[in-house]
Amino acid sequence: GGVGAAVIVDSTQIGVVVGLSLFISSTVATVLASLIPIGFILIDVDPALGSGPLATALQDIISIVIYFLLAIALL
Repeated sequence: GGVGAAVIVDSTQIGVVVGLSLFISSTVATVLASLIPIGFILIDVDPALGSGPLATALQDIISIVIYFLLAIALL
C-alpha cells in the first residue's frame, strides 16, 4: 500500500505514512479483535456480541486516528 501511494502521489513521505499506518492498524486490529471477545467472556457476556459490529467500529476509529497521528508526526 505504501509503495502504491508513493508511486501514485510521487512522494516517499506519503508512502511511508500510508505503509506505516497500514502496518500498525493491521496489528492493532488483530490484537483488538482477539481481546474484545476475551473481555466479554471475563464479564460473562456472549463473546459473539463483541466480535461483530463493536470490534469493527472500534477498529475503524482507531485506524483513522493512527493514520492522522502518523501524518501529523511525519509530514
